[in-house]
Amino acid sequence: NRLLPIMTSIVLYNAGSVFRWMDARCRGKQAKTFLAEPGSSVARAAVLAVLYTYFGRVLRGGKFRKKVLVIISVLEIALEVLEDAFNFDAFAALGGPLCKLLASMQHHRHALNDAPRGGDAGGATSE
Repeated sequence: NRLLPIMTSIVLYNAGSVFRWMDARCRGKQAKTFLAEPGSSVARAAVLAVLYTYFGRVLRGGKFRKKVLVIISVLEIALEVLEDAFNFDAFAALGGPLCKLLASMQHHRHALNDAPRGGDAGGATSE
């Protein structure tokens, strides 16, 4: 399954959000998960999963899968350390446009669902 690494990566990067949501719901409070308010962690997880899928599985038939996994892990650790040291979020720039894209897709989907269907809508009869 090609989507499994992407979905697993997104869920693992956002596990804290899911647990906070479950805790708030158990306490009777309203809360939103990362699905309702996606942030830069969704973009980070998706980018890492796509990189691994392409370089680790697609490129040359996955011949260098282990090396790719180690390289991506080391680069992600280095990026996390730099983000903590210099107090910035490397994927924040992707998070905003990603959220806008998903919101516009949702708006268009609702517009398509509300549009009238074809067929006998005009009252015309064919003889």
